[in-house]
Amino acid sequence: MAKLFGTSGIRGLFNAEITPDLAIKVGQAVGTFAEKNEVVIGRDTRTSSLLLENAFISGFESTGGKVIRAGMIPTPTLAFAARKLNSIGVMITASHNPGEYNGIKLWNNDASAFRESQENEIERIINDGNFRKASWDQIKKSSSEEFVEEYINFVQKSVEISKEFKIAVDCGNGATAISSPLALENYASELKTIHTETHGIFPRGLEPSKENLKKLSALVKKSKSDIGIAHDGDGDRVAVVDEKGNFVERDRLLAMLMKNELEGTSGHTVVVPIDTSKIIEDVAAEYSAHVVYSKVGDVSVAEYLKEKKGVFGGEPSGCFIFPKIYMCPDGILSGLKMLEYLSNEGKTVSELNKEIPHYHTQREVVKCKPDEKMKVYEKLAKKVEGLWGTGAQVSDVDGVRADFSDGWVLVRPSGTEPKVRITVEAKTKERASELLKKLS
Repeated sequence: MAKLFGTSGIRGLFNAEITPDLAIKVGQAVGTFAEKNEVVIGRDTRTSSLLLENAFISGFESTGGKVIRAGMIPTPTLAFAARKLNSIGVMITASHNPGEYNGIKLWNNDASAFRESQENEIERIINDGNFRKASWDQIKKSSSEEFVEEYINFVQKSVEISKEFKIAVDCGNGATAISSPLALENYASELKTIHTETHGIFPRGLEPSKENLKKLSALVKKSKSDIGIAHDGDGDRVAVVDEKGNFVERDRLLAMLMKNELEGTSGHTVVVPIDTSKIIEDVAAEYSAHVVYSKVGDVSVAEYLKEKKGVFGGEPSGCFIFPKIYMCPDGILSGLKMLEYLSNEGKTVSELNKEIPHYHTQREVVKCKPDEKMKVYEKLAKKVEGLWGTGAQVSDVDGVRADFSDGWVLVRPSGTEPKVRITVEAKTKERASELLKKLS
């Protein structure tokens, strides 16, 4: 069997790679693995999510396990519920992937995602097929519980926001459609919302990218909002549009939220993945903070945060973790944290953006067939290796990265999709284009 877990749980095309049969087996494996044979399970708005939830529950209950259904909720709400109940959390979602995808992500009772070692054990149990089996009189009935209101109170108490803002929010018809507007309304003099349906049909790409947020940008300008906030399919990501309707580039948003966490401190550790801009090193130096690089994926960022006792971690994808609060990447909390930053600084989003150093970053995606991904990666990796003789420093934390005095190049296979990702960065646009051309 091919490896099930990628950089963020199990994910693939519904009824091709992600089937009801697989969901049953994952449920059986989790029931066999769990010391406390109890899970809380949630799902995003995808049309296939309830079906896969029911399949997982069937497998899990066959081991004698107890299930608490949390319903349609964002991933961070599910992680919050897992911590509250001291249980394993199960989220049926494919996050930012299109509607034809789905997946399963597992959470520990401290609201952190399953570590790679735990995922490997689940996979081993599935491959062995030696599942725990309950007798007829050991089968438990599932129950339901609401967590949204308590979760919203939790994230609101985790921030200090002293003023109101005109806010526009785009939920992409994903799992934040209810929760994010509810969390934001306390801090809004005016709140505009778009894409807050929960029928599982998505009007835009679920990744909150510049290309997918044109409608939000137009709404911010039309409504004269102070900020636009957007989410992906399950709510672990956030993106921001400034008061002029301009998309805030992801590395720059990462730097802003890091500055908010580091303000007034010195010498702390932050964790970011290997594909992150050198902006982070420059900003961290202002606070004598130490930057640790991890593999790409919020699972790896969270592992390093625990190990290094970091105070903040995040990815350019829009996933941000605030360990003082909890270990789940949380797009709703991150939106509130951005309001906290605006409130603390008394400046606009665009003014704060101007304070961040500037590099020229170019990212490209090479799409390929799933069975050809590693061949494509290896071909590109050899081109990166060819640059090593030019005085580059090399890292193989995740993929292959070559660092030069004036820029860097990274090639890595996607952990969730049939793609190979190329990232280049340099002090000038011309140098970035030159580095990218060497890989074409």
